[in-house]
Amino acid sequence: MKRFDFFISAPFAVALALFIYLDTDGLVPLFAAAALIHEFGHFAAMKILGARVRGFSLGLTGAAITYNDSGIGTFSEVVIALAGPVFGGIAALAAALLGFPEFAGVSLALTLINLLPSGQLDGGRVIAIVFRSELLTFALNCAAGFVLLLFGIYVFGASGGNFTCLLLGAWLLADSFVNNR
Repeated sequence: MKRFDFFISAPFAVALALFIYLDTDGLVPLFAAAALIHEFGHFAAMKILGARVRGFSLGLTGAAITYNDSGIGTFSEVVIALAGPVFGGIAALAAALLGFPEFAGVSLALTLINLLPSGQLDGGRVIAIVFRSELLTFALNCAAGFVLLLFGIYVFGASGGNFTCLLLGAWLLADSFVNNR
């Protein structure tokens, strides 16, 4: 019998509860649906390309599907990494065309964030797969985090208190140092 691992970290559960509590606009269900479509894109690519899916986890760095990548090449790994954003982009476009602008916006935001060349995000995975350089990956992780942090400071001031980009930049910078020691 094939083993499939499923794991939800305690910090993820606490963060999710906090987001649900603070969500006054009903965006958490939309974000969850967009994330599910995104992860299904990765899963579908893995199955099509013959990778053996081993598990699924939810942690502070987001969702992750683990798979056995032996036997698949660099091109297949890149396709798997980009499949989530492709599915998310298609979902955003379809939602916009069908008159669901809130879901389109959430799905598009999730897609664009995941394409950043940083850390555990899909864009960072592509950089790491293609260039196989820990130094380049670390430098891009730090640069993306720093740029978002600066942009977040600007948005925070200009919007009168929206700290989303500020938190995202701080998270990406912290992730750079934690995962690239």
